[in-house]
Amino acid sequence: MQDIIDAVQAAKDSILDLDEQPEHTGYVPGKFNTAFRYELADQTGKNVARAGLADLDTCLPYTLAFVRETESVEYPNRRLSLAEPDDERVDGEVQILSVTGPIPKDSPIQRAPRSPC
Repeated sequence: MQDIIDAVQAAKDSILDLDEQPEHTGYVPGKFNTAFRYELADQTGKNVARAGLADLDTCLPYTLAFVRETESVEYPNRRLSLAEPDDERVDGEVQILSVTGPIPKDSPIQRAPRSPC
């Protein structure tokens, strides 16, 4: 419990002088400006990261289809984005979307039958 209390206090201390810090110049208002980088210090961390990336291969196409504000996502050896959708709709309601970028051979997305449903 003390570790958690110490970590929270360290987080609070780290922002005390935030107003005195130089303004970040790489920020673009209205755009997504987020990047994540983590040091993987041990094998467990590396295994968790590999599992997370494998899960991302499966889930990311759905995220791109349903969260239109996300234009693309880049991670090691991959950049996935939603192709410009065709306005044509199946049965007047269902729209077929395509994700561009390399999808691994073992991805369930690639094995799924092509169907508008």
